Amino acid sequence: MRQLPPILQDYSKDADVPVLFERMKVALDGLAWEMIVVDDDSPDGTFDVAFAIAARDARMRCVRRLARSGLAGAVIEGWMSSSAEFVAVIDADLQHDERILPEMYRALAEGRAELAIGTRLEDGLEPGFSPARQKLSGLGAWLFRRAAGAAISDPMSGFFMLRRAIVERLARRLSPDGFKLLVDVLLSSDRPLKIAEIPYSFRKRAAGESKLSALVGFEFLGLVVRHASGRYLPVRFVLFSVIGAFGLVVHLATLYALKLAAEPFNFSIAQFVATLVANGQQFCPEQ
Repeated sequence: MRQLPPILQDYSKDADVPVLFERMKVALDGLAWEMIVVDDDSPDGTFDVAFAIAARDARMRCVRRLARSGLAGAVIEGWMSSSAEFVAVIDADLQHDERILPEMYRALAEGRAELAIGTRLEDGLEPGFSPARQKLSGLGAWLFRRAAGAAISDPMSGFFMLRRAIVERLARRLSPDGFKLLVDVLLSSDRPLKIAEIPYSFRKRAAGESKLSALVGFEFLGLVVRHASGRYLPVRFVLFSVIGAFGLVVHLATLYALKLAAEPFNFSIAQFVATLVANGQQFCPEQ
């Protein structure tokens, strides 16, 4: 029975690709597997590294996307490029523990689950999670449980495996925008999926910066609203509306503060300052 190992995310560092590939050889020893790197024409040369490995080892493949970007879309495209029975997604920054992949595979192959989720242990969050990230991740998990009514420990996980037949069924419903593809898969399914959670300790990031930010929080909210609307509202529209509303609140609050502080009050100057403040907040959503 053939398994497809992880799709590597397009923001991976070129040095991490060969390290992860070597770790895959050890973790998946005895299984037929392949590793697909999906790269959005990154300037760090990740695709060159992946293609060089692929030239000498057929278990490596690379999908280089031009004029397209977005993590969810990259993963979906990578999944759809495979004919494997099982597909998975894992970060290329080495924070996810590839050693649990065989256990995830067995849960699916033995029929105990249709979706296996790598669940970050609470005590494993410390090396890679700041207190702010822990709170943001916890808030996302709470919102998901409220929206979906599913008791999943870590719905914000970016490390999971599922049957490719489920991907085929859901592919047209999934949003190519955003980071939280697992949430989209769970909310897009027309029936509850049989789920297995495999715990692991989250590793410290070797290089680069976390993608978990206020913008990711907005994207998560956009996914929830999209599904609540029957998928009629695109995620980008929801994000635009939420950020626009936030900018309006900042604008009015600044205007009111200037009115209280300045005497005599000059509306034109206050309006100009409030507009600059609101625009600055909207152009810097990750601050």
